[in-house]
Amino acid sequence: MMALYSEGRHTCEVVGQGLDIAGKNETPYAYLAIIPDGGVEKRRVRLWVNSPANVKRTAHQLSMIGWKPPKLSDLEGDSPVCDLRGQRLILECYHDEYESVVRDQWRFPKEDVTEAPKGLGKELDKLYKDELASVSPKAELASGDTSTPKDDLF
Repeated sequence: MMALYSEGRHTCEVVGQGLDIAGKNETPYAYLAIIPDGGVEKRRVRLWVNSPANVKRTAHQLSMIGWKPPKLSDLEGDSPVCDLRGQRLILECYHDEYESVVRDQWRFPKEDVTEAPKGLGKELDKLYKDELASVSPKAELASGDTSTPKDDLF
C-alpha cells in the first residue's frame, strides 16, 4: 500500500477491529480498521500488545473509546461483547518508508499535556503581589478599556 493520506490529524470512522500479528517476529497487535473522512481506502491503526508497557497504553487508548478491559479477545472481529464500529476518532497519519515504498501509518495523537511546575502559582503570586493587589475588577469594568498593550505581552 502506498501513502494516500496527508500527514497530520484526520477525523476517521472505525469500520472494523480485531487482533493480528505483524512481521517476521509475528508481533501481536490489536487494530482498528478506519476510513479517514473524505477517503475511500481502509487503513489500520496498530495498537501493539507485545510488552507490558504497550499493553497498558493500548488498553488505555481502547478504553477511552468503549472497550472494557480485561479481555483482549473481546476485540476479535466476531466478538459480540465489544463493537467499536461507528466510533469517530481524531487520529494522526504519518508516513513511513519500508522497502522503498512510502506508506501511511496511523496512531492516536500524543496527548498535548504539559504540566506546570508545582508551586508555580505561589511563585507568580509572590512575584506580582503588588500588581495583583492594585487591580480592582470594578474599576476596570467601569473604564471600559479591556485592551492589552502590546508592550505588556510576554
